[in-house]
Amino acid sequence: MEQFLHEFLAGKHTDGAGEVAERFAQYACRGKMMRALLVVLAYRMGRPGPLSRDVLRCAAALELLHSAMLIHDDIIDRSDTRRGLPAWHVSYARCAALWDAADAAHVGRSMALCAGDVGFFLAFELLAQIGADPATKCELLTLVSRTAGTAGEGELNEMQLALHHRCDDDAILDVYAKKTAGYSCALPLTAGGLLGGLAAATVAELAAVGRELGQIFQIIDDELDLFGDPQEMGKPVGTDVREGRHTLYYALLSRHLPAQEWARIGSLFGDRNLRPDDLLQVRRAIDAAGIRRMVGSHLQRTAAGIRRRVEKLAVAPQDREALQRMIGAVLARRP
Repeated sequence: MEQFLHEFLAGKHTDGAGEVAERFAQYACRGKMMRALLVVLAYRMGRPGPLSRDVLRCAAALELLHSAMLIHDDIIDRSDTRRGLPAWHVSYARCAALWDAADAAHVGRSMALCAGDVGFFLAFELLAQIGADPATKCELLTLVSRTAGTAGEGELNEMQLALHHRCDDDAILDVYAKKTAGYSCALPLTAGGLLGGLAAATVAELAAVGRELGQIFQIIDDELDLFGDPQEMGKPVGTDVREGRHTLYYALLSRHLPAQEWARIGSLFGDRNLRPDDLLQVRRAIDAAGIRRMVGSHLQRTAAGIRRRVEKLAVAPQDREALQRMIGAVLARRP
């Protein structure tokens, strides 16, 4: 997969996108490549054996799409690092400063936005090269476009939750479904199943598995932002608190802390000058209220439901086992 991605992006030097393409080649391959793995996993359920060029194109496209979204996410979240390196907007800002730009930070953000846009179109170039039958290709392109659009809507909804001070669980889980679960898990499993020629009912079940697995993935991401190690993660922690994000942890804190304690802890959410000691207070409040235990129980119940779905999939036993291992790997990310 990494070799395929590097080969595709190396060809962009003749198209005028060389510098950005070279950055994407390094950036995408520093990630977990989870979306590509899910595409391949689902594809092999229908077509065991060597991978086709089409499935490699699809897997690489979804990794490029993810990378482009992360570039924009880091601007939204005001995160300075990603995958152990300066975020794209920070890197570009440093270059702009060397060029004596009047507002290097603004130039850096603007250049990163443009680079993210390039990433989206590189992804769709790969998808356009897929040689599947017209009906399957149309379904795949429609699926990717809709899912990417829904992810963008999820980002908007997340901001609106904070603006309107909403913290009900259903609204938050809906954001998780739109922002993360669809494009991170449901989309790659569905895309791989389509290219692998699986029956429509099996593809639909894979999509359902992906949506639930993606919810788990996002909740654990929120937990990592609170309790993770920034050195291991390659990015800062405390972003959700600093930016005032209304996550599941925020909602549970608001309900389970005494009013006076919540007034103190709640005031830290949205504090742009959040200090390490402030984040430590949030962590201690979460632990004291037993919220990590509550979240853990929710994750285990959801995972058990996913595992039951997987066992009913009309695929080979080794394919069900591979998907079960992926569920375990997602759960193992908990800090």
